[in-house]
Amino acid sequence: MQGKFDYLSESLKSVRKQLLDEVDALSDKQLNQKLSEDKWSVSQVIRHPYGSNCI
Repeated sequence: MQGKFDYLSESLKSVRKQLLDEVDALSDKQLNQKLSEDKWSVSQVIRHPYGSNCI
């Protein structure tokens, strides 16, 4: 069981780093741009899990 936990933990760390690397390359305008009023911006999508206590 510990092996599965370690694998998942490392996988999540890797995905988090990849996401942060991609987001870091975006301008503030790109982060906050919504393609339409009923769509979320990149920034909103990224912050949502933290605001809803999912993580």
